[in-house]
Amino acid sequence: MGGPGGMGMGGGMGDPGQGSGMNQQGMMGQYGYRGIDRDGDGLVSQEELREHQRLLERMQADWEQADRNGDGQVDVGEFAAFEQTYRNRQEE
Repeated sequence: MGGPGGMGMGGGMGDPGQGSGMNQQGMMGQYGYRGIDRDGDGLVSQEELREHQRLLERMQADWEQADRNGDGQVDVGEFAAFEQTYRNRQEE
């Protein structure tokens, strides 16, 4: 790892998609962090982490509701819809 030919590192000529995988992974990490950092201050508090954990536990308990198309996986749209429903219930 870390050198030419290492996992996830660029350097392969003629492979334009190689670097984009790292960008996608970085974007997913940032998206996940922003999803936990509810107040957007750039920091994750213990309360934000607990709230995120409760959301994930609820998703696991209500998997059929989260997996709307029944394919056994939750995509970004399904996750967003489930999270919005969860948040709305928390506010009531």
